[in-house]
Amino acid sequence: MKYFLYFLLIFIKLESPTCQENYDQDLTYLSVLVKVNDKSIASGIFIRDSNYVYFVTAKHVVYKEQNNIFTNDLKHNILNLIFYQSNSKFKLFGELQVDMVKINAIKAMMDTTNNDIFIIKIGQIVHDNIILEQGVKMISDNLNNMQVADYNMIKLYSDINIGENIYAVGYPQTLGLKRLFQYDFNLPLVRNCIVAGKNDDLKTLIIDCTLYPGNSGCPVFITNKVSETQGNMTITRNKRYLVGIVSAFIPLVEDQKERFSGYSVVIPFDSIHKFIHSQYK
Repeated sequence: MKYFLYFLLIFIKLESPTCQENYDQDLTYLSVLVKVNDKSIASGIFIRDSNYVYFVTAKHVVYKEQNNIFTNDLKHNILNLIFYQSNSKFKLFGELQVDMVKINAIKAMMDTTNNDIFIIKIGQIVHDNIILEQGVKMISDNLNNMQVADYNMIKLYSDINIGENIYAVGYPQTLGLKRLFQYDFNLPLVRNCIVAGKNDDLKTLIIDCTLYPGNSGCPVFITNKVSETQGNMTITRNKRYLVGIVSAFIPLVEDQKERFSGYSVVIPFDSIHKFIHSQYK
């Protein structure tokens, strides 16, 4: 009986918008808040393929750096991932706790050497439910569904044009004064931007968007208008796609001092998809 209850507890219902369903949907619910010791440190997103659910964020969120080179030392042994249920007006949320030492021991986390990507394999999908990996546990009991992006939502790097409007959804930790209660620090903020450039050598996007600490790893979306003919009427709808995650801001250097330039770097999700597939094909 004890074993039966254990498996019952680790099954979580998945809810995934797909490219066929994401017309006019609010995808801000897909942004995940990363906390350590109850302090916001970054953002991220859950994404699934046919077999597993993964958590994706920026590598610098997880690993220490020395002389601008990533080391093998973890910044934090425990990460808390907070996510909201769609259509709940951000009232219903779930929370996963990730033991990074255990996840590392069972080789359920991965990163790339040539860019700022970090991925945790959260669990295996069984009949639209997820069985959590060792080292991942649910610590909130007020959740019905887990919001997970689907690979079918991705817009390829090659299909993204300079000048297109996009938006980033994350949890900046350095805006405002908490004592003034200007906004809820546990809720995401949306930043509207445009694609300013593309780096074809690195396969990254440059966006005209000022982002702040806490936005690292946050998902970036794009909205395209799609016209459909129904009888004698033409209906225009908004179709939303997942573009990538925020990696870093580009500094402006003046008088040997660095400050925000207003530009940031985004790693496209098709690159992330290819990397995950190469590891778990």
